[in-house]
Amino acid sequence: PPPPPPPSFFFHAEHGIRDSVSSLGLGDVYTRQHMNLGRIYKGLGQLDKALAATLKSLELKTDNPTAHMNLGGIFMDLGRLAEAEINIKKALHLKKDLADAHLLLGEILLRRGKHNEGLKEQLAGGGAIVFNLRTGLSVKGS
Repeated sequence: PPPPPPPSFFFHAEHGIRDSVSSLGLGDVYTRQHMNLGRIYKGLGQLDKALAATLKSLELKTDNPTAHMNLGGIFMDLGRLAEAEINIKKALHLKKDLADAHLLLGEILLRRGKHNEGLKEQLAGGGAIVFNLRTGLSVKGS
């Protein structure tokens, strides 16, 4: 695993959270700030806060494919794979060429044991399927 981020990362991330939160007091019409806040919390490993911020973003703009993709990633990290799959598919319904969503859906499907579907999604997202005699199949993102 990669080394943990330096303490300064957390200092700056907390300031980013505080700045985003303060900007949200301007009427809660800024869906992008909620979405970005969700990303910051996810990066800090605060998945409950990430979930709340991303859900608020979708409450304000239900047809945002990136927010649905982010929500799917949060659900995946929480181990809620069925909900993750639903949200990633919603993102792809809204924007079919979202490569990161295809890669994420592929990972979710593989974790759910849907190997053929998962590998197809990985390829659709620009991943390359690699076969190693010792480790078996793996997918490398583009």
